[in-house]
Amino acid sequence: MYQKVERLSHTDTMQALAIGFGTSVVFAVLWILFMRSCTRCAVYTTFSVTVLIEIAATGGVFYMAHDTDGHWSQRTLYCIGAVACLVLLYTLYLGYSLKNRVDLCANMVKVSGIALKSSPCVFVVALVMVCLKFAFAGLCTSTMWVLQKSTLDYWFVDHKEWTSLLVVLMGFWGLSVLSNLLLVTLYGTLGRWYYGQSGGTFSALCRGCSTSFGSICFGSLLVASLQTAHTALSALQKKGFIPRWFMCILNYLFGIVEAAIEQCNKFGFVQVAVQGLGFTAASKRAMSFLKYKGLTAVLHETILSRLQSVGSFAGGLLSGFVAVCACQHLLHVELEDKERNELFMTSALLGWYVIHSLISPMHSVATALLVCFAEAPEVLATQHPDEYASLLETWTSVYGEEFVDKAATIRHDKDPNCINEIA
Repeated sequence: MYQKVERLSHTDTMQALAIGFGTSVVFAVLWILFMRSCTRCAVYTTFSVTVLIEIAATGGVFYMAHDTDGHWSQRTLYCIGAVACLVLLYTLYLGYSLKNRVDLCANMVKVSGIALKSSPCVFVVALVMVCLKFAFAGLCTSTMWVLQKSTLDYWFVDHKEWTSLLVVLMGFWGLSVLSNLLLVTLYGTLGRWYYGQSGGTFSALCRGCSTSFGSICFGSLLVASLQTAHTALSALQKKGFIPRWFMCILNYLFGIVEAAIEQCNKFGFVQVAVQGLGFTAASKRAMSFLKYKGLTAVLHETILSRLQSVGSFAGGLLSGFVAVCACQHLLHVELEDKERNELFMTSALLGWYVIHSLISPMHSVATALLVCFAEAPEVLATQHPDEYASLLETWTSVYGEEFVDKAATIRHDKDPNCINEIA
């Protein structure tokens, strides 16, 4: 029998969330193993599900059109069905034409798993960063709450709007700094493995907190400024100062600009972590890289980000469900509807965040490997010949022989000391 309580206690809530947290950690480990071993299967399964959904949607539209009596309504549905057919054909074409790039991404993930084996501490760093980000987000949220509820006669209380905007900027900036510090640590760990340098995760983290910290803060400030401006405009729209239709356009434009800057930062921070460049020089080099190998870089990121997002979403739902079940069947607490929904949403959000952060090392290391191999394949040929052989086959199937630096590889075979110039 359940113990009837009027309200879920804080102790019961913390225990249920702890169980959900443990579930998310276990799920993250299993999903990482799945990504490493079954990347092709995951991608092709997702593609097959997408095709089946499009087929079902197309058939449904034509079925609705067949049973519709109105002339214009029927014609409209047939037009929509024709467009759905074109989308289906385009999806099939993409699946056929991008097969080689999926194989390349799978090999990248496989080699990334080998690199992570030599530095398993990256997952500990990722988990610590998750806790720091939660603590910082809680601090910013508490600050905003105190600011809104405060009635004291201070200058910052009299200017709540501007003070709130400053707190929002600092919040976005701090979270972005922590995220990019983790990225630089992961990229640096891969770079040290790739070039055969001493030191691992700790050395990469120390470099990120010292010589590369200025570049991290500057790159994070750009993204945080855009996010703050976007938040301020959204607040103005809710107050009626900006028309809703115009805000939709602004949302779309902000989304494009933020995605472009984050993508450039993502590849730029590889140069910051591996080569020790400043933010400006690293951004220029990242732009050159995207011009040279932009298609594969974007597709590589898309495939891995989809796997990361699907795993995080599924694991978050599982964590929320486990937390609710544990509260009812292990802690013997009968939940009201509102308490059950709140506990589920909180645990699911926590699980999503934890899983997403723990999966990120695999994603980030694969991104750094793509950049390093594109710029210096001869280093991998010397330091890790087996991994080089597995990547070379799929790389040449995508780009052809001319996109692999054969001259550098041959030059290295003639002069093994040339690797010191690169490392």
